[in-house]
Amino acid sequence: MVVFCSLLADYMFRYFKSADRSIITPRLKIFLGFLSSAVVLILARCAYRVAELSDGYTGDLIHNEPLFIGLEGVLIVVSVLVLCVGHPGFVFLPLGNGLKGSGNTSEDDGIMLQNK
Repeated sequence: MVVFCSLLADYMFRYFKSADRSIITPRLKIFLGFLSSAVVLILARCAYRVAELSDGYTGDLIHNEPLFIGLEGVLIVVSVLVLCVGHPGFVFLPLGNGLKGSGNTSEDDGIMLQNK
């Protein structure tokens, strides 16, 4: 997970510094912000799980239920909600061979996806 975060950060850093980058829309910035926050929340959950199981099943952290609920369940629920708000469907245009927009919606209005 740390390797993935490092590679994602390196890619985004290089993307934002390149002169050939495409226009970054506000929707793309919102998506990338929410995606980054979801990844950080999941990384925090993974760090907690590693610390929890470092002492095995007899350690102190594994018997602390409020901490477990807070750092296991809540972090995942918040990351799911963050990804719902920053859904990639609001950013990326549908392909012609897959789903298509309905009606006369523009990029600024969002994309209503439906089957062909």
